[in-house]
Amino acid sequence: RGFTFKDPEKAGIYLDYIVWDDEETALAAANDIKADKVCAPFMAAIEQVVHSAHYKPSHDGKLLCADDFDHNTVIEFALGEIKADALDTVKVVKPQLFEIVGQQQGMLQITSAVACGNEKALMDVLCWASAEQMGQAMEVIHQTEQCQTFMSTFEKDVFYGHMQLLKD
Repeated sequence: RGFTFKDPEKAGIYLDYIVWDDEETALAAANDIKADKVCAPFMAAIEQVVHSAHYKPSHDGKLLCADDFDHNTVIEFALGEIKADALDTVKVVKPQLFEIVGQQQGMLQITSAVACGNEKALMDVLCWASAEQMGQAMEVIHQTEQCQTFMSTFEKDVFYGHMQLLKD
């Protein structure tokens, strides 16, 4: 089960999101793909891999589901690493922030995950009904104390972008 997303504004930027049954299967598949001769031309065509990691659902356990969005949905991907001394702050403020986000018009789904083997590496995926609604919501969200506190916990941004489901 997987999806490929593309950046609607920057040509050549893609993001693959694959859901595996467990971490062991995901790691084995990653090794198999690297060694597979059929996959070699595809892998060679990739100019740069910005980030590759395995994540598991965090607090709510919900993963992206194709039934939750269509080709017009804007998917906001945020991957980052938080400061080691900020884990407790994140555990408190992130649910508060996501409650605010979830109340915004156009918010369809929030998925949150943590990297396997690195509790400081977070991935948040926010699905918005439209770019306009997302923009309006972000104006509100960015003004909240919860957002400002959450953003201050990050040591580095790994990837941030707005993507759309790649059409067949």
